[in-house]
Amino acid sequence: MDHGQAGNEVRQSIEKWYRSREIDAVIWTSLKSNFKEKRDKDLDQNRVVENLRTLGFESKKKAEEYIRKAPEQIQTRIRRKIELELGWTG
Repeated sequence: MDHGQAGNEVRQSIEKWYRSREIDAVIWTSLKSNFKEKRDKDLDQNRVVENLRTLGFESKKKAEEYIRKAPEQIQTRIRRKIELELGWTG
């Protein structure tokens, strides 16, 4: 799968990260978002937080657990917004 220049930049960033930690291998799935297909809205951090706030109790509990268990090295604009707005930190 070709991801062009952006994909190369991500790959280089991942290589730099894992080599600095003496890790032998990294698995990067490069999955595309399905947010627009599921919500009929473009993906952005405000819409993600809005969506999380509207979840039912059990779904929200599972989402929170997923966010809190994600490795702290995974830092994205969306994760930072969730942590800031919802307080879901690792």
